[in-house]
Amino acid sequence: MKLMKGITKMNNFFNKIIKNCNDLYLLILRVSTASAMFFYHGYGKILGGPDRWKGLGGAMKVFGIDFFPTFWGFMAMLSESLGCLFILLGIFIVPSSLILSFTMFVVSINDLVDGEFPEKPILYILILFTFVVFGS
Repeated sequence: MKLMKGITKMNNFFNKIIKNCNDLYLLILRVSTASAMFFYHGYGKILGGPDRWKGLGGAMKVFGIDFFPTFWGFMAMLSESLGCLFILLGIFIVPSSLILSFTMFVVSINDLVDGEFPEKPILYILILFTFVVFGS
């Protein structure tokens, strides 16, 4: 009986720690994901300018959208830069995550068309959906 009370107390203690750490885990995931995506993807697209945006926007041809490629590339750049900064700062997390998920969906479809497995875009989509479901 004494052993059961001890196990119950220990279980309650660990449950409190885990509940308090969920926000910390989401914060770490949010900051690390948004930072990595901004510095490895978004920042270079900002500096690339309209020529790079036109190339990025060409990815929409897979969906039959072959008009305004510079606009679509600009939108991808905005989602991967401004959207990541919003997630990093903790504002507009859900809309930014949804827009970034769509961008990563387009990237993953293009990877599949090119015969590559879209591992990173799929991981980003899963992480971003975590932000949509749990907030942050």
